Amino acid sequence: MKKIHDNQHHFRILLESFAYPGRRYRLCPELPENQGLLKTSLAIASVVLDHEVSYYVDALNHLAHETLQIQTQSNAADAANADYLFIPRDSTSDHLVACLDSAKRGTLLNPEQSATLIIETAGFDQGVTYVLSGPGIKTEQTMTLGLDPRWMLARQQAIEEFPLGIDLIFVSVDHEIISLPRTVEIREE
Repeated sequence: MKKIHDNQHHFRILLESFAYPGRRYRLCPELPENQGLLKTSLAIASVVLDHEVSYYVDALNHLAHETLQIQTQSNAADAANADYLFIPRDSTSDHLVACLDSAKRGTLLNPEQSATLIIETAGFDQGVTYVLSGPGIKTEQTMTLGLDPRWMLARQQAIEEFPLGIDLIFVSVDHEIISLPRTVEIREE
């Protein structure tokens, strides 16, 4: 019963993080460490994955792949066809950019058939500071990410034909998340 309540709580936090992009939200799941992904990413997987959707995780990350299949009963897919792409924090910048480039963007008739990327990062206190604006942000919101800035260019290309695009969830080692829907505009500070 506790898992159901945890999933409901995590779902509400995830919804709120998309409603207010750029804000930090804490997600503290009671899951074991060392499952190939951060505990927070696994909590998100428990909320969004089931047998009707697919996920991608790098084929070399056997532990994460096995954990996601067992925990969610979801099906693995390649990066171009997956509904959810999990990018572990030890992934290279080239891998992240390749996933952003290849992630499905939906169609004009069905823009919701796009991908959401769950991107792990060391934290939100060091790196490049970005300024966000758009729906859910009163004026402007800042966020800091310790990622190669090329991710932003790849994201811009992925959302240039709105309503097509991708949505992003950044996950820190400190169990915080920041969501970035396709409707949000972003620039370096």
